[in-house]
Amino acid sequence: MTKEDVLEKSFINEADYDKMEVVVIKLGKDSEYSEDSITGLLSALLSSTMPLERRMEILSGIYRIAMTEEIEREVTKVCNLGDAIKEAGREEGREEGRLEAIIEFLNAGRITIDEAAVSVNMTVEDFLKKREEYKKETL
Repeated sequence: MTKEDVLEKSFINEADYDKMEVVVIKLGKDSEYSEDSITGLLSALLSSTMPLERRMEILSGIYRIAMTEEIEREVTKVCNLGDAIKEAGREEGREEGRLEAIIEFLNAGRITIDEAAVSVNMTVEDFLKKREEYKKETL
């Protein structure tokens, strides 16, 4: 790695160049949109409730980003990313809920281990592993 100061002299020691740095930016709630430089830009771009058209207006109007077709596609992807993550979380929650219900049925003696595994599309061995994980999580 080589040293390159883009804005000002860096306060990072050369010995630390191979270490990762993390920046945390708290954006707040969607309703707290701000026109402050980077936080406003990120708030508009990453909002989970702001309509896409409004985001495009903010990016082009306030931040003077030329909305070419390519940039519009990329902004749309980023805007839809939150929805995709949310849906993946919901699906994971549904799967966990189904698994928990099947485990409870098995524990109550209402179904066999083979029926339990088949009902969640797992092998008996995989189901038993999941059952043990569930036990550890609920202790």
